[in-house]
Amino acid sequence: MFTLNFTRKVLGPEASLKLQRHEVTQTIRAETSAIVKGIMNSGLRAGDELRIALDGENIGLASLIACEWVPAAGLTSGDARRGGFHTVEELQAALKRAGYRFKPLIDYIFYRVHFGWVRD
Repeated sequence: MFTLNFTRKVLGPEASLKLQRHEVTQTIRAETSAIVKGIMNSGLRAGDELRIALDGENIGLASLIACEWVPAAGLTSGDARRGGFHTVEELQAALKRAGYRFKPLIDYIFYRVHFGWVRD
């Protein structure tokens, strides 16, 4: 089973708490991330279960709903909310903490990975 790992360093304290409460239902990842590679290589499909972890600690099971390409300019307030943030600016700051800081965010391509919580 695939584990989708989040980190407190990237999420920050408030979004980390929301993830632990199962209020986060989406992550923004790069094409080079393990989950996006797994989806593109047909190892993961919609409906497959994923372990969700925070700093390596298992916090629950989720089901993969969808993965779609999105340019940085296409990130919305809905993306921010589903990711545990209040604003797109907060989401963008988290992306920079995740390593997307070496060129303007507008130059990056991301993937929205939607998931739904199954159980604790």
